[in-house]
Amino acid sequence: MLILSQLLPQLMSKTVACELEYLILKAQRIPFDGFKFLISSGKVKRLELHSSNVINENDEIVPYEDLLDLIPSLRTFELNYNPTRKFSPKFVEKICDSNLEDFNINELTEDFDFEEFLNSLKKKPKLNINLYFLKSVNCEKIHAYIDKLLAAGLTDIYPPSVFGFHPGMDWNRHNALESLRMQYNLRHYEIIL
Repeated sequence: MLILSQLLPQLMSKTVACELEYLILKAQRIPFDGFKFLISSGKVKRLELHSSNVINENDEIVPYEDLLDLIPSLRTFELNYNPTRKFSPKFVEKICDSNLEDFNINELTEDFDFEEFLNSLKKKPKLNINLYFLKSVNCEKIHAYIDKLLAAGLTDIYPPSVFGFHPGMDWNRHNALESLRMQYNLRHYEIIL
């Protein structure tokens, strides 16, 4: 695997401008200065952090909310959930105040209180949220939440996409939720088929 943190100083010394629109980091520990260099164009629209961290000069993980502050152009943010690194209320607030259109969280575990998290994001009703749970997660909570969304029907809040890859996942419920999401898109974005 390419260790970006080792190559980044060399890249920075030989690069005049960095014009990235998509930054996808997988299993990286990247220095904060290097991260700032990679996003320096101000054009980054998509950031994916898959088991990756941005590290400051004190060898501490830079909070997600600080990363969002640096990338006002960001429209899509995707990350792998880390149970030891909980989402702070400040991070949720930054998401609501950001220009994000899509927010994807992968590898969610049983301890993630997705219903509380989704409720805290209602201040950004058009945000497309996609939650992907590990197959070890019990689907009953996911099914109960999907049932609530389906019972509420079409609202002004974009229904989140909730995936559980557990063998017990009810795909009829999931398909009904995807249908509700499609109805939302048709109503709110006037999509013409």
